[in-house]
Amino acid sequence: MNTELGFDELLSLDSLNDASNGYLALRRLIIYPKGNSRAKGKSLSLFLELVDCKSLATERKVYAEYNLRIRDQILGKHFEMKAEDWFSASCQSFGYSNFLPQRDLNDTKKGFLVKDTVIVDAQIILTSTQKDF
Repeated sequence: MNTELGFDELLSLDSLNDASNGYLALRRLIIYPKGNSRAKGKSLSLFLELVDCKSLATERKVYAEYNLRIRDQILGKHFEMKAEDWFSASCQSFGYSNFLPQRDLNDTKKGFLVKDTVIVDAQIILTSTQKDF
């Protein structure tokens, strides 16, 4: 499942929200271009969040294997980190405070920032739910 959509791939909201289509309707990316409180001014911070996880019953968990990626818009040498985490009502987002150093993000030769645009995507490889008994 890939979250990257462009104008050539417009989808209806019903299509996007239908889980059988494989889109990430219940997840979102949280991006701090200049870093969150742990990486202020040092790195771009990037997190995957399970939306509305507070509605999960306390005994429910959602497991996800995923890739977070910043695209190299020039050479195609993308920067990617893989992760696997258990999301729950108490742990709703995971990711990296120090995902990509600012010096790499702003290096024009690396192609991550082109015309004030950074392309970020998340690829969900596997999801599963568990209920503790």
